[in-house]
Amino acid sequence: MIVRDTIKASAEAEVSIPFAIGDYPQEQRQSVVSVELSSLGNMFIVGTSRSGKSTALRTIAYSASVTYSPEYVHIYCIDGGNGAIAPLQALPNVGVVALRSETQKIERLMSKLEAECKRRSSLLSRDGYSSIDEYNLSSKSSNGRLPHIIIMLDSWDGFNSVFQNYDGGSLIDRIQILMREGASSGIHFIVTGDHSLLLGRMSVLAGSKVLLRLIDSTDYTEVGMSARDVPDEIPDGRGYRSEDSGEIQIAKIRKDSSGQEESELIRATGVRLRATRDHDLPKILRPFTVEQLPDEITLSQVYSQMTGSRDADLSDREECIISLGVGGEDNEPILFDPKQIPVLPIYGTPQSGKTTMLVTIVNGALLSGYHVIIAAPKNNAMRSFVGMDGVECVATTPVEITEDLLNTYVNDSRALFIFDDCQLLKDIPASNWIMAKIGMLEPDNASFVFAGDTGEFPSGFGNWASKVKTIRQGVLLKPENLMDQDLINIKIRRSQLKSDMPVGRGFAHLGVISASLQGALSEPSDVDDIRRHIISISSEFPSVSSLARN
Repeated sequence: MIVRDTIKASAEAEVSIPFAIGDYPQEQRQSVVSVELSSLGNMFIVGTSRSGKSTALRTIAYSASVTYSPEYVHIYCIDGGNGAIAPLQALPNVGVVALRSETQKIERLMSKLEAECKRRSSLLSRDGYSSIDEYNLSSKSSNGRLPHIIIMLDSWDGFNSVFQNYDGGSLIDRIQILMREGASSGIHFIVTGDHSLLLGRMSVLAGSKVLLRLIDSTDYTEVGMSARDVPDEIPDGRGYRSEDSGEIQIAKIRKDSSGQEESELIRATGVRLRATRDHDLPKILRPFTVEQLPDEITLSQVYSQMTGSRDADLSDREECIISLGVGGEDNEPILFDPKQIPVLPIYGTPQSGKTTMLVTIVNGALLSGYHVIIAAPKNNAMRSFVGMDGVECVATTPVEITEDLLNTYVNDSRALFIFDDCQLLKDIPASNWIMAKIGMLEPDNASFVFAGDTGEFPSGFGNWASKVKTIRQGVLLKPENLMDQDLINIKIRRSQLKSDMPVGRGFAHLGVISASLQGALSEPSDVDDIRRHIISISSEFPSVSSLARN
């Protein structure tokens, strides 16, 4: 049976996704069985290992993608098993396939889905619509239809085993809440798993159930069958529906194909659909994507992302902008504007990447035409900037940081002071001067970046660094305890305190931006290479071309 030939979508049709053949002997007929999204809440597909659960998800996703463009159906997948649904990422209707090992990706996906559910609920209630199908048939849909959203979660038992103790089970709670609240907004879950889906809180969250091969014949009472009516042998893909107690056979994408052949067909179909049917589909109609933060990214790579798609206000300030790395929900560049944030604290544990971030900031500042003054009490990479064009001074001892030095540049709006290892700079001659200036700097004054160890950052009455801590924003790298969040006024969950965070991973609070962050890597000798890279991409990305001129 080839599902894609069964149905053709029309602009007015309710979304109906064929995925099986149903046998109804009392009515002496066989017919196509479909997922009817207009009436579906959530759906469970329950069975033992190798009973056809993952095949069912692949078939439904493939059928939906070849039958409907992304304008009608978006699909997001969480693979709690062995990666069987990973090939679905190739389909144009599929925005995300997150493996159970990709915790951050799953959390980001859930955050976006929760926000979308809230947005849709508000839209429908405001305009008085009972469902998205009703909305889409109205004149309001001229502003953009609301596609049905399917969240496929393969292997609930595998997913639950990993996340039941993660952050107090918060992810499982969030999924269950969205399952309860999402259907009315056109957000549906199709979940596979073993008989645990028929127990406890999960059992009441799906109005549609398909039971494949199970060990305990009494489980089939969920679909209205008595134990004595259950066949001794149930082949792969054979199941029974709760809606009508019908016996169904789930279709394969291609008859007699192996799993590898099916995966190749999915990928080939995805390429074909993207190149033909969906080639000119606007981005706003496509499913959103979610990625994990990269464990490593270079400053050159960040500049490659700085395309001309930014808002006009940011483009006007381009020459003042310094990139710190990438972060947020969409791994976008996290940018530091010294004119907007004249004092930037950077806190972190030892070996968390503080100095690496300072090197990146200095390189970005030099690319943007700043005059840089560095305090580097340790013999580290910061001292490698000695003698470089644009670096006015590299102070290596606390006694060199005097009021005369700071007064020389404080009225230069293109001057940037960089203090590394502030825990070693507690007693400096300019302490009172810095205390007086913090909080009083104007846009035409110089700007300051202070970096130091979280636990040893200078504190105490009358100390300049204590005044820095009152800023309550900045960057926090590899935090070790929840109290650290107060340094930059953010909220951190206990699950985010991980000892195996990559260097440069942390959180940023810069003005209205509060986001996770992966700091960009660069070396003191990278400035000319980065400038050449910017020149090479400036014709494609005009918003960064101004940097190449400095």
